[in-house]
Amino acid sequence: MPKRKTAAKKAPARKLVTRAATFLPTVGFQAGDVVLDAADPARVATVCKVLDPGLSYRVRFADDTQCIGVTQSSLTPAPSGVSGPPCTPDC
Repeated sequence: MPKRKTAAKKAPARKLVTRAATFLPTVGFQAGDVVLDAADPARVATVCKVLDPGLSYRVRFADDTQCIGVTQSSLTPAPSGVSGPPCTPDC
C-alpha cells in the first residue's frame, strides 16, 4: 500500500489585536455648540447630539430641514457671536 501524504501542520494563527484610541469626553464638540461645515464655511450648524465624543455628531445646518450625522473632521468651530439654527425633534 502506498504511503499517504500528510499535510504539513500550520502554525497556529495569531490574531492581530489593535486598540482603539482613547478619547476624552472633553475632546470635540458638545451639544449646543455652533459649528461650520469644513468644506463650505458659509454653512452654519448647531450640534444637537453627540454620538461618539470626538468622532461623530448629529447636527442641524441652517440650510437643511432635518438633522444629519457628521464626523468631527467635517466640522470646524464657528467664530464667537455666530448663532446656529435650533435643533429639531428628529435629532
